[in-house]
Amino acid sequence: MEKVLVYAPVTKDAGRFPPLPALQQFLEEDEASYRQLAQQLYPSDKAERVVALRKEKKEAEKKWERLTAERAVEEYLYYRMGLTLEAKTGFGGQGKVWRAGDYAIKVLAPDFSTGGEYARHTYRIYCEQGLRHCPYLPRYYFSFSAGGRTVYVMEFLRGTTVWELARQTEADAKCIIRDTLKALGFLHHRGLSHGDMKPDNVMVLKDRAVLIDLDHLRHDYCSGSGAADDLRKTGEVLLKALGADPQTIERIATLTTPQSVAATLASFMPYQPSGELIHFILELFHGDSTAQELLGLPWLISAPPAPGNISQPPPPPKETAPPTYAYLRPQSQTAMPAPPPPMYMSLLPLPRQPIPPPQSLRMPPHHPPPPPMPIHHPPPPMPMLPMAFPYMPPPPGMPLHVLPPPILAR
Repeated sequence: MEKVLVYAPVTKDAGRFPPLPALQQFLEEDEASYRQLAQQLYPSDKAERVVALRKEKKEAEKKWERLTAERAVEEYLYYRMGLTLEAKTGFGGQGKVWRAGDYAIKVLAPDFSTGGEYARHTYRIYCEQGLRHCPYLPRYYFSFSAGGRTVYVMEFLRGTTVWELARQTEADAKCIIRDTLKALGFLHHRGLSHGDMKPDNVMVLKDRAVLIDLDHLRHDYCSGSGAADDLRKTGEVLLKALGADPQTIERIATLTTPQSVAATLASFMPYQPSGELIHFILELFHGDSTAQELLGLPWLISAPPAPGNISQPPPPPKETAPPTYAYLRPQSQTAMPAPPPPMYMSLLPLPRQPIPPPQSLRMPPHHPPPPPMPIHHPPPPMPMLPMAFPYMPPPPGMPLHVLPPPILAR
């Protein structure tokens, strides 16, 4: 049975949301303004062709539809949830993201909304699989449709994506990749794949990294190809965090030997990469480990190297005398200061004679031990005399007193 939400009627504020013009009026005004702009940029004959081409593609109709959809979403948020759209924070091929206080409002394009050709049920998967329990995934609070568009009310994250960040240290890159693998492991354990892993979709906050943009979530129970593709794309996120450009990332993704990977990493890293980092990168691009197994590799567990040229050998250790343990040292070296006297010795002097114990603690008088008990030996068994003939049991039904006594051999 379909769930229908019924709201109480509200009184709309005409001054806050003025009505949009009708479609025909909007088309006429848009064509006039665009023709005036085209005549300023192009000759008269070319300007007319540009206006006709725009009219043929129905750009004005699409613009009017977009404005009406945004107005419907804005009114729904204001009257039903008390939210006001403040500014646009991002846009892409699937839709736009607006900010409304502490919330992010994502308005999907018509093709990706409910009923569209590429519609995906992201919010339903999010609720069914319990993705709100993972702190490395964004929070989805609500979803609705208005003006033919699907809208997600999400958590507004104040951070920077990996693509926008400058070169990070290896310690910071470890933290970013560790949180990203935790988010992927949470998805892969539930048979899901992210489907759009890239540096733009990993946002770094003050306390953690969050894997955003869940619009490409899909079930990946059987083949596991989606999970493997997520881990390969995680290698690109790692290299971008370390400061590699797109061409270098593509070249490293095709290398299969540790020597070639080390030489390429040394071309843009300020210090010589460690063998654990090289092994981790090869495992991301060409290994078959899961996200949980990658979290246990030595590079994510060990401490990051200190900044500087670590390719130089460390200085030799200083020659020191072997340690001498306390029980092998002379008594003069191990003489300990006398412990301070107990507190009661200065307050209450000890008596000269020992205090007798109380009556309940005195030992009983000594008595000689009792005599030992005699050892009891059982009597020997009686000898059994042999019988002249074997004993036969009585026939059934015959009383026992009728049978003669057995004849014993003498």
